Amino acid sequence: MKIKVYVDMIKVPVVPWTPPPVGTLMVNVDATLFLSSRSMGSGVVIRDYKGNCAAARCDNFPNVQIPELAGALAVPCALVFAQEEGMDNICVATDCLSVVPGGHGG
Repeated sequence: MKIKVYVDMIKVPVVPWTPPPVGTLMVNVDATLFLSSRSMGSGVVIRDYKGNCAAARCDNFPNVQIPELAGALAVPCALVFAQEEGMDNICVATDCLSVVPGGHGG
């Protein structure tokens, strides 16, 4: 099957989720581009130290086609979402290197 063969060729290291300290929530955020619709999507999952989901959200933004811009939009939106949910003791996890201090994106 062509799809299985292609998936088997992808060698992506699996990085296990690391819980935040007790009393802290982890905000995991990521973004993706949809080239066919010239838009981006972002997803946020907020979990406690046990891995229980406290909140989740996804958003779509039209007219975004630049990966660095997608990350630059997704992370602040995740922070606003956490604030709207009344969550103030948080850690943020993302692979959007362009918005991570010391990251090497862009």
